[in-house]
Amino acid sequence: MIYLNELKELVLLHSQAQGISFDYSKSILEKITSEEGNQPGSWVYEWSKDAPALQKKARWLESAQLYNLARFPFIKSAAHIEAHQACINSFQQWLLTKPNTQKIEIKTPQGTFKTYFTSGSEQKKRPLLVVCGGIVSIKEQWAAFIENADTLGMAIALVEMPGVGENEIVYSPTAWKMFSALLDRLSQLADVNNTYFVALSFSGHMAIQSAIGDRRIQGITTASAPIHDFFSDRQWWNQVPITTKRTLAHLMGIDIEIEDLFSAISPMALTQTQLKSLAIPLNYIFSLRDEIIPISEKRFLQQHTSKLNLKEFNDVHGSPNHMKEFKFWILLSLLKNRHSLALKAQLFRTVLFILQTKRIFKLGGQNA
Repeated sequence: MIYLNELKELVLLHSQAQGISFDYSKSILEKITSEEGNQPGSWVYEWSKDAPALQKKARWLESAQLYNLARFPFIKSAAHIEAHQACINSFQQWLLTKPNTQKIEIKTPQGTFKTYFTSGSEQKKRPLLVVCGGIVSIKEQWAAFIENADTLGMAIALVEMPGVGENEIVYSPTAWKMFSALLDRLSQLADVNNTYFVALSFSGHMAIQSAIGDRRIQGITTASAPIHDFFSDRQWWNQVPITTKRTLAHLMGIDIEIEDLFSAISPMALTQTQLKSLAIPLNYIFSLRDEIIPISEKRFLQQHTSKLNLKEFNDVHGSPNHMKEFKFWILLSLLKNRHSLALKAQLFRTVLFILQTKRIFKLGGQNA
């Protein structure tokens, strides 16, 4: 039950990020008594049971969201496989309504992965925005970036971390090389010499590794990304949630029961020298009560990163209680690095300030 309870807490962050109401999510979670199987009361069944009705109404994105949460946090059974494929099918039906958008398979020596790519409404090579979630996030949940390609004035590539969704690469200390392979493949479709990343959680760590050696990457926006101490502090590792450990073990092809999972991830710790060589802006959202990423990572970043733009929320992993501010800050970080979009950046600064002010007043009223 400890694992199931952790899943229920973690999935609320991901459902809110996709715009699914808290009340609806809670109503589903109350019915779930097991993470196994595909019968009433099981994780897959309860999350996916409303999806077919949405498909019949051609509400493709909404059905894809539910199937996504049904296969959460990773694909380990026949029921998960079925839910994941249904998610992909629904998403691709939605994708048919989007011009200049395609699914591309990329083969590397490490394995094969896929990307959804769009150039927006214009048939020209735009600066590239790569969007990647963390160890439990599939590419199908980032549809909003495809919808806003023209607003951002960028080409968009949605990808997954190694071992997640349709990415067949094994998560390892060299898995970050997939990002350079992605840029190579898209070089004829986008201006990859001006590439930006929104890479959340563990993919943010990979994006930093890639940017250190790949000068085509001009900026990174991340949140709750492990940097050094997560991979090197054994005492912290001992209290990391079991959901995180099980998922990492799955992505790395390691038996969760063996004791050397920590040893397997330790080589991934970024060094002071590596961070100091990062010559591009690093926009980082830090959750001050993060149960996965240690607070010491913030100090490590501040000491060794020259172009750090840090945003803090007094919240748990992923800052689920600050989702509006979280999303606006990500957009702001993208826009402010694009000089041609300075006016839009100022607009988003204003909106973000209003959102934060409302929260301060709300909290003040509660404490009065």
